Amino acid sequence: MKKKIVIFKKQREYIKNCIDSLIFRNEARKNNADFTRDRSMNFKNLCLFILKGIKTSLQLELDDFYEEDIAEEGLESVSKQAFSQARTNLKPEAFQGIFKHNARTMSDVKDLDFYKDKYRLVAIDGSKTKLYNSEELREEFGTASGSEKAASFLNSMAYDPLNNTILDASPNHVNASERECAKAHIEAISKMPLKRGIKNLYLCDRGYPSVDYLSFLLDGKHNFILRVREKFSLEYDAVKKDDTDLRLKTRQNRLVRLRKSV
Repeated sequence: MKKKIVIFKKQREYIKNCIDSLIFRNEARKNNADFTRDRSMNFKNLCLFILKGIKTSLQLELDDFYEEDIAEEGLESVSKQAFSQARTNLKPEAFQGIFKHNARTMSDVKDLDFYKDKYRLVAIDGSKTKLYNSEELREEFGTASGSEKAASFLNSMAYDPLNNTILDASPNHVNASERECAKAHIEAISKMPLKRGIKNLYLCDRGYPSVDYLSFLLDGKHNFILRVREKFSLEYDAVKKDDTDLRLKTRQNRLVRLRKSV
């Protein structure tokens, strides 16, 4: 619990300093004329509300935000239309910067939990998520298969399950390759701070293994555990015994050593 409090305080302090910074505000707004008037939904309150997250209806969340979270400011709540209008003036890249810094902050905190005191676990997975079904979003992210043809995107994420932290994430076209997204996560996480003697251990489900992906992991000297589906390889399927070592040849004539658990 003490460790989580330290992490939260570090993240909260950084976010507060960011939002209060004129440099950050100028970089985050789309036009110089945006957020220059003193309104209830000013730049700071807009950022704080978005970062808080919406768990119920938008209007209820807005009312609670003004009545509880920033009650000391004595401001009246705004309509959801006013919030939506203010949000259109904000660049999404602003939150990407906050997220990446928080992930690095988390990586540098002392006394993190590691698997066998040797590995930081990194679970990678992706899922298709529906968006507001507008023409603009359909053009940007595509549509999911099915009769609805709703705007959707591939949400890919790399997560540290022992420390309850998202290390990297990306919104992608709905038809993007999950393996390519995973490669991008691994490259980003490899640049993050890590305690001396600790290594990343990447965990992926059975949709990820391929000859190309294995070659990428091996060339980068990454530690990994992959769940492998049937028909992945004839040699792999032929093994029936638990904890059996076998070798597979990649397209680059490389031998890959795997241990199979049936």
